Amino acid sequence: MAWTDLEFDFGSILTSSKMTNLQANFQAMADGDSGAPAIQAEAIDSNVVSIDKCDSGVVIMGDGGSSGESNDSTSYGGGYSFKYYNNGSATTLYYTYVLNGSTTPSGKVSANGTDSESTSSGTKTGSISLSGQSSGWNTVTFQGKGSGVSPTSTITSPSIYIV
Repeated sequence: MAWTDLEFDFGSILTSSKMTNLQANFQAMADGDSGAPAIQAEAIDSNVVSIDKCDSGVVIMGDGGSSGESNDSTSYGGGYSFKYYNNGSATTLYYTYVLNGSTTPSGKVSANGTDSESTSSGTKTGSISLSGQSSGWNTVTFQGKGSGVSPTSTITSPSIYIV
């Protein structure tokens, strides 16, 4: 079935014939018929989501790290990381995570050369400025630090939103 150009004027009656043609156009597109818009690829299934198709701040990849557990009292470790693409217009990274620990837990979120630290259990929210960050791929990390009992600091449920 071929593609049919359709036009719906304001106030016109949507007839059965127009509805049938509209439905047929979806089939023509799926079948790759002449004149129909082409479906280039199954974006998610074939991994063709690229930075050219993304707005600034789209989170592309995340990894579970080591589930955010750390019992090192001197340095941050474990954690999660996410890669995002900034086309140069993103200004702020908003984050949230849950920090738990048996003795003096510490959590840290790092992005754009800035660290944001918390030293008490609970749900943590905040923001990090992305002003001045050049365009390209960037990483945000969530890490924990404890005081010697395994694990003394656990980070769970990290998420980010970039504008």
